[in-house]
Amino acid sequence: MAYMRERIGKRICFCTKRCVLLNIIVGLLVLFVGIQIRIDLQEASLFRKVKLVKNSWFERQYVGSWIQNKLLSYKWESYVDTYCKKRKSLAMGKSYTMEDYLQWTQKIGEQLGFQDGHSIFDNGCGCGAFLSAFNLTYKNVKAGGLDLSTGAIKFTREIFPEMKDNFKVGTVEDLSFVQDASYDHSMTFGTFPYVSPEKQCKAVKEMLRIVKPGGSLYIGHNLESDCKDKTHIGIFTLSLCFWNEQCLKDHDDIKEIYYVKERDLFGVSRYCPEKGAVFIHKKGDKAVKVPEHSYSYTCNSKYPPSGRGSLEVTNPVT
Repeated sequence: MAYMRERIGKRICFCTKRCVLLNIIVGLLVLFVGIQIRIDLQEASLFRKVKLVKNSWFERQYVGSWIQNKLLSYKWESYVDTYCKKRKSLAMGKSYTMEDYLQWTQKIGEQLGFQDGHSIFDNGCGCGAFLSAFNLTYKNVKAGGLDLSTGAIKFTREIFPEMKDNFKVGTVEDLSFVQDASYDHSMTFGTFPYVSPEKQCKAVKEMLRIVKPGGSLYIGHNLESDCKDKTHIGIFTLSLCFWNEQCLKDHDDIKEIYYVKERDLFGVSRYCPEKGAVFIHKKGDKAVKVPEHSYSYTCNSKYPPSGRGSLEVTNPVT
């Protein structure tokens, strides 16, 4: 019996040592993967350095899910902390500079019919880069905005302290805190691809509600089925001509909806070259006449892949 107890004791001791070693290995592995997930969202992980993934694998696996929402929430707060607070920069992300925003604002403003004294609401305003660019480009601009990130809204309120009540934390489809027809223009840039088509549609209908008659709306980084880039993180791609043929086809308060590819509007397009700009103008007596862009077109799904009937343009606008 003593011999059996001794053998059992040795085996238990050996198993315990193995279990401890195994637990240490598993713990280190979990810690490593957890750290890689975290820095993968910050675009600096070992996975990306060895080219295992071009963009966040973890985000791409869970598009539209609760997990993706949590990942995006963490990612935005990380971006705000990195690019807005630490660098004191209005540019949300390392790919764009404030000079980019100023140049793009001029192009966007022309198509919106923006003038001195006008007001604009940015749905997904981030750190307020576009709103600041409008404020620098035009005089007496009234600004408002919404973003998922608490840090971003806090940062933007510090930029526009006299208008801080116009900025709220929330989701793009809920603008209930904004009164009807209270802004001349509304816009969104780079936010919609991360929410479902249904929420995008609700958001634009809300943005139209808060815009005055004769006002206008801009959707930037619009992704429809002609965009072939499948590597960009956690995105939703809309069906071709989604805005005029589906979401807003029954809206009788719209004067026109037209598209311009971002490469034609800005002269550059990062990531997917088919990313588009969508401009929506509401009917109204006080509508501002805007210059017709040489590359603008009314989207028609009869003409895939872009929805543009003719690709021949003679006098491009630069």
